[in-house]
Amino acid sequence: MTQVGQPLNYQLASALTATSGDCDDSDANVNPAATEICGNGKDDDCSGGDELCPVTWYKDADGDSYSDGTTLTQVQQPLGYARTTALSATSGDCNDAEANVNPGASEVCGNGVDDDCAGGDEACGGAASTWYKDADADGCSDGTTIAQVDRPTDYYLASELLTTTGDCNDSVSSIHPLALEVCGDGIDQDCDGSDLACIPVLVWSIFADDGTFLGFINDNPFDPDSVCNAFGTYGNKFSSLSIWNQFGQYGSNFSALSAFNDFAFSPPVIFENGVPIYFLTTNTIKSPRIDTNVLLGVLNANGCNVSR
Repeated sequence: MTQVGQPLNYQLASALTATSGDCDDSDANVNPAATEICGNGKDDDCSGGDELCPVTWYKDADGDSYSDGTTLTQVQQPLGYARTTALSATSGDCNDAEANVNPGASEVCGNGVDDDCAGGDEACGGAASTWYKDADADGCSDGTTIAQVDRPTDYYLASELLTTTGDCNDSVSSIHPLALEVCGDGIDQDCDGSDLACIPVLVWSIFADDGTFLGFINDNPFDPDSVCNAFGTYGNKFSSLSIWNQFGQYGSNFSALSAFNDFAFSPPVIFENGVPIYFLTTNTIKSPRIDTNVLLGVLNANGCNVSR
């Protein structure tokens, strides 16, 4: 409008940001410089229409209305994607390239396909079995079980195992109830509740008198031709021969003898409790001295075969 006086609702060009382009001159928030607000039904920036808001689209490549959970957020619909409202589920499709495989499908037994995305194919006509966990595959289970038709990972039937319970460490194959225990290593290999204490090597001896070697053994069982292991109770019955036995405590199952008649045993002589072991010693320190012939007679009379 061109006139001398300023008309109502009119401005000079110098007072305006733009002299044209306002698509709604009745709304001060609508003009070419305004920020467009998507989805409000207004053309806020006078660009020709309301701007569409970005949408979260869910992948459904096979078009079975089940998504595998993959998403894209944008205005336009990507190929192979759908809105939430068009889907039966937005996740869980275990094969998005096969329309017959989805959480809503019926499982077909024995076809090798997990049709309903339940975790595996269903065996046909099979009854549930009890499966025992053996994660370290050592043939022994810790007793954990699952009852189902199909074999779970790391599980076995009872007939496939050596034991169905008792494995105290199912992550280490050398530890199970049938394992050989290694003493003193701090590990309970055979799962009996504790490590086995190491027992010193058994050494059974008959000592010499005046250089006469009467015999010894360092293994088990005993050699009757070397050491007389006759049973009976002996003390100082013979003045020239001392025969001694003792059951002192050593650990939980063993006894030890560290000295006798002032003769020190190093290491101590160790023997199992309840086993009568007779230590035949010459009396080289205390009198009377041993009569070798008497000693030989006692040994041989008790089943030994000892000669000078």
